[in-house]
Amino acid sequence: MEIIKNERFVQMANVMELELLESGVSKLDRQWHSEEVCSPYSRIYYVISGEGTIRIPAGEGELRRLRPGYMYLIPNGLYYDYFCEDALEKVHFHVNMRMQDGFDLFCGCKDCYERYVGADKVLEVRRMLTSVNPVDYAALKGELYLASAAVAREAGLEEKMNRNYSELIAALFALLPGLPLSVSIRQLADRLNVSESTLSKRFRRETGTSIGDYRRNLVLARARQLLASGKQSIGEIAEEMGFCDQFYFSRYFKENQGETPSAYRSRYIKLP
Repeated sequence: MEIIKNERFVQMANVMELELLESGVSKLDRQWHSEEVCSPYSRIYYVISGEGTIRIPAGEGELRRLRPGYMYLIPNGLYYDYFCEDALEKVHFHVNMRMQDGFDLFCGCKDCYERYVGADKVLEVRRMLTSVNPVDYAALKGELYLASAAVAREAGLEEKMNRNYSELIAALFALLPGLPLSVSIRQLADRLNVSESTLSKRFRRETGTSIGDYRRNLVLARARQLLASGKQSIGEIAEEMGFCDQFYFSRYFKENQGETPSAYRSRYIKLP
């Protein structure tokens, strides 16, 4: 008897998580028009009928047609314009392919990715999304993983996906999302049974950034996603993220993002 194991697969499979933030079937017309869009999540579109257009980068970039039978992935953080001249029907998903460090795999990609999947696949995606059968939901999430994997391969993200962290830094990644910013680096080090100096040096060596900058970017990324979803009040978001009150959260967000949470939300809420 022979057993072949791949511990790296087990490790990677347990840290890669496709977080679904929003989904729906959109029937759009000329009102689907916006400029300088920069979503705090990646968008996956399956085009059913009609045609839309996106411009990358925003302003004077190349025009891309959104065509029936195709799947598109627009990366988190990409600036672009979009519009529809007549009609467009598509299935949309707002996703975050969360890696071990807590950030979206596609954040930082500079292009939109297109893949022909065929009309039958698009209709099957729509059917599964509108189903009441949980088995269809599991199959649909699998489809989104497959689509994301195909884009990751095309975008050359294998090295980013294969980044390996020490047990200490992996433990810190797992610890930070549930802790408020008031927890100091020294307190983090105490929880991990190392000195503050050791933790800070190891973190910078493995990630290329400081713990403070990493935490700030992680908090802002999550805040942008929650604000754009429109599912919670600003006060509820502040509480969920460990801020002492809404006022402090709003001040922190404006100081680091350059605008208030309400102004940010008004630009991104309910954009399909």
